[in-house]
Formats: sequence, structure tokens, C-alpha cells
Amino acid sequence: MRKIHFMRPKVLLALILTILLAAIGPAPLASLPGPSQQPDDELLDADLVCEAVVLDTQAQWRQDGHIYSSVRLWARRALKGRPSGQIIKIEVQGGTVGQITERVSHMPLFCRGEHAVVFLKDRPLRLAGGVEGKLPVLDGQVPWRGRWVSLDRLASRLRGVDQDLTEDQLAGQQALAGPVISSIEPAVGPAGTGAEVNIVGVGFGQKRGRGAVEFFYRSGRPKISGGILSWSDQSIRCTIPVALIHGYSASASSGPIAILLEDGARSNEVPFRVTFGFDGSRREGDQVWYWINENAQDCEAEGLAVQSAADTWNKTGASIRLLYAGPHQATSSSYNGRNEIMWGSTDKGIGVTWTWEASGVVLETDTVFSNKYHWSTADQPSPSSMDVETVALHEFGHWMGLRDLYGDLGDGEYDTAKVMYGFGYYGKVKRQLHPDDVAGIHFVYPPQLPPDTPELIDYPQVDEDGQFVVHWSACPQASSYELGRSSDGGLNWQLIYKGTRTGLQQTIGPGTYRFRVRAVNTAGPSDWLEGQWDCIVLAVR
Repeated sequence: MRKIHFMRPKVLLALILTILLAAIGPAPLASLPGPSQQPDDELLDADLVCEAVVLDTQAQWRQDGHIYSSVRLWARRALKGRPSGQIIKIEVQGGTVGQITERVSHMPLFCRGEHAVVFLKDRPLRLAGGVEGKLPVLDGQVPWRGRWVSLDRLASRLRGVDQDLTEDQLAGQQALAGPVISSIEPAVGPAGTGAEVNIVGVGFGQKRGRGAVEFFYRSGRPKISGGILSWSDQSIRCTIPVALIHGYSASASSGPIAILLEDGARSNEVPFRVTFGFDGSRREGDQVWYWINENAQDCEAEGLAVQSAADTWNKTGASIRLLYAGPHQATSSSYNGRNEIMWGSTDKGIGVTWTWEASGVVLETDTVFSNKYHWSTADQPSPSSMDVETVALHEFGHWMGLRDLYGDLGDGEYDTAKVMYGFGYYGKVKRQLHPDDVAGIHFVYPPQLPPDTPELIDYPQVDEDGQFVVHWSACPQASSYELGRSSDGGLNWQLIYKGTRTGLQQTIGPGTYRFRVRAVNTAGPSDWLEGQWDCIVLAVR
């Protein structure tokens, strides 16, 4: 699902919806295995870990409709265990045959000449840890638990004789003198769209060298570097990035931004909010027909739940529609000219989406819901079930070119409230799009009409202390809202809020006030909805 600059079809297994188990009731549940765990959990159990160079790869189609690659590696150095010889052979899913490339998000691709550390299980020899089982080597260092470490230190860690830096030690390192960020403008924006931010502060240096702007991606994972447009001692301008992290289609997420200088000095961290991540792919036409195999083993009406998820995206007013074409009987994905949804076997993840594309144009998508889990279409799923509509809504976001987000600024919104948040929970329901999800599909497929006017605005007629909340109803076609306030009966208006929320706290002095709200998307704003009464504030605490 990535944009390329020449005609070359690709197959991507895009963006697995990672599953966590929520603590429901008096006893918390154990977390499921998957990308949500620390990457070294499985890697530390590897039988063989080598610093290696990829000599060559040979790929071929199999009868299951997927590409597999045989990879020859030259083992330069064993960090753990002993290889049977200097040449190691393994097989991984994915690769290129002719003009078609298949990319699998839980499995890395190997390219001739690559320098990497590989984690392998024995009997038969195979990659351990999925996408985490291949770590890139750069200047003798590899990314490990969110930071770069030397090969010697990684070898010590694998032998169990090295201890990671404590939080106090890390804090002490960060407290050393270095660059300081004072502000980021704007403080919110999308990733992968070319959107820019300007970082202002001191001590950045007149020349960039190998300096970088690090965007948060996900806890325990490497940062993503922004695309530098200009660099000076007091100002850096860069784009909000997407990237491949260990072969995974990653997006900058809501979290801290920091500046890393060439000499290793690192700035303070400043929170930044990412609205959505875009993978660069689009479809031709304005209709996407999809087929469903209703073969979930433990629930009913799963097809209707999937269709309801599609209709939720359709109601955004984007210039593309997901249309149900009928049933099918397949239980595994394949490139066959139809967009198919089914329940079947997946290596990892609760829902997996394959996308075939050529030069950034999507040709076909398939989604497989894992039959390893219990499924539900009830209004309130049991604590041991996954909600079909919730997962389908997320996977359809990938069909539209949106990437997972993994941030959590602690405000309950960025990114945890979004459908494209990359973690899911048993027994939890998320069947409504966040305005940032809507902003994402509106960027890819711009709406032709502005949103409907909000149907409701609510605020008190009398308030004693000047502290209250103005509420308004959500619009499915809106990606943001604007709130106005007047203190003269509606003759003159002041814009007091622009954003994605549907409520705003007010702390104002004695007087008479009136409020109005409108919804906004890329096609423009709706009409204003004005309250038909004044709010009389009597006093302030």
C-alpha cells in the first residue's frame, strides 16, 4: 500500500489490528500474543542470532496463492548459538515474482546486500518473532527496545549478562545540556500527506549533518524521522512522516517529538498530535464492491455487522462507497479480481488485510478475520469475544489507505478514541468514527459536499458561577467543528474553538452569552446552528 514511481503491481499484507485483553471485572485477563508485546519477549528465546548479509533471494508462487522466498544469508558473526556453516538458508512468506510483489506486515522482506541481525529458531531453521526477527544494522548498531545499541551490547543482552539502562539513568542522560524545543506549529497534523511542521527553539546548530527530528511511533519501537525541509539553529521545518519499521507500514503517532543532533545530543520532548496516517494508495472510481463469506463459527449475522461497518464509512460523505456484492465461499485470501471478506487462518493478528496495487493504485483487497478467536455481533460482546463490526470498521480503514496509530497522550482521544488506533480489546465496542478517522478518508477521497448542519446545541439558560460545558451533536460527514460565542444577543460573533470535540468547557465572567456551531470538512463548512436562547451568567467563583 505504498506509493511507487513506476508501474509495478504489489501485494501488501497491511497493518494488523493488534489485540490486547482489557481488564474486565474483578480479575484482569492475560494479554494475547502478538505485536502488542515487547519485541524481545520472543526474540530472547531464539536458538540462533547472527549478524548476517543477504547473499540472494529466490521467490516463487505456491498453490495457496501467495509468494514465498528462499533467502541465503552469510553469517558474519554469531551473537547467540552456533550456525551449522557460514551460509544459512531460511524461507519467508513474501517476495517478488515477475512484476508482482507480495508484502506481509508480520514478516520482513529480504533484499540482496542487506546487512541485518536475524533471530532464528531451529528444527527447521526459520525466522523467530515475525517482523521483529530481522533488525537492520547501521554503523554497527541495531534498534533494540526503542533505542540503538551496539552489536556487542546486544550479544551481552542475549547472554543475559547485560542490564538495560534504568529510567533514572536515561533521565540523567536526557538532562544533559543540549537543544531545546520551545514550540511546534502547528501542534497537530496528518502523517504521510506532506503536511509540514515548524519546530522553534535554540541550540539546533546551523548545519544539520546527521541530525534528525524524531516522531513517536509506538512504545518500545524506533522513532520515525521527519523529512527535513530546512534547518537552522533556531528553526527546523519538516514533514510529518510515515515509514517502514522492521518491514511494518508504520505511521508517526500522537506522542513526543524530539531533536537528535549529529553528536548524540537530544532535545526535550514536546507532545504532538497526529490526526491520521496515510499509506499513499488510492482506488480508481468511486465504488468498491465486496463479497462476504459468513463462515464465523460462533456468532450469527456477521455479514450484516460487516455491512454496517461499511455503511459507517459510506456515511462520511467521502467520494467513494463500499457496496455489498453478495456471498462467496473462499476461506483464504487470493488475488482473484474480487474484494473478499472471510473468516480463516492468520499467523498473527485478529484481522488481516491484503492489498494488491500498481503504482499506488489499489487493484484488490481481501480481509481475513482470524478463526482463533471468539466473535460476537451482540450490542455488548462477552469479555471473551471480539466485536465483528468494530474490527471490520478498522479493517475497512486500511482498505481506504489509512494506517494504524499507536499513540496515547493520556487525554483519552489521541489516539485511543480513533477507529484506526492499532490496539483492540476483548468485549469492547468501537462502532463510530472519530473526526480524525473521517479527516483521513476525506483526504484520500475528498467529499463533494459540506457536512450536514449539527442537529443540536445545548448550554444552560442560567449559570451561577460561569463554569459550564457547551455540547453539540456529531455529524458523520464532519472532520472538525467550529464554535462561536456572542455577548450581545447574536449581533457579533467570536470564534472560540476549532477542533474535533463535540463539547467545550466555558469559564467566563458575568454577562449574557449565546453560542452557535457548525460542522466542517474538506468541501467546506455547514450552515451555523445557533442557540435560540441566551445564557445568563450571574457571578464567577
